[in-house]
Amino acid sequence: MAKRDPLAHLSTEALEAALQERKGAEQAAAQAKRERKEGQKVVVVGGRKLTLRVSEKGALSVYGLGQWPATLYKEKWLALMSIATDIVDFIGEHEDELSAKPAKKGEDKGEQGS
Repeated sequence: MAKRDPLAHLSTEALEAALQERKGAEQAAAQAKRERKEGQKVVVVGGRKLTLRVSEKGALSVYGLGQWPATLYKEKWLALMSIATDIVDFIGEHEDELSAKPAKKGEDKGEQGS
């Protein structure tokens, strides 16, 4: 009995789309592997690109928030994250007293460097 090609029923367009999807997944996996090897990760939050990196001294640096990275050792980041809702509540309670730095041209579209 002759074997049937399991992809024979797919159109050329469907095959090309499947290949592009697989290529995209492979590129994303390669990027993630490269980031792990380099001790960094890129995330996008609200259209803003942030880069997480392990510093030379073993701290976590977050690039993309401003001119300089925010750098803390892991226990300090964990302490901050454990009170994240308190920080958000405090900001809400003191909205009128707190300053907000105006976005620079292009920042609202996530076009700053890291």
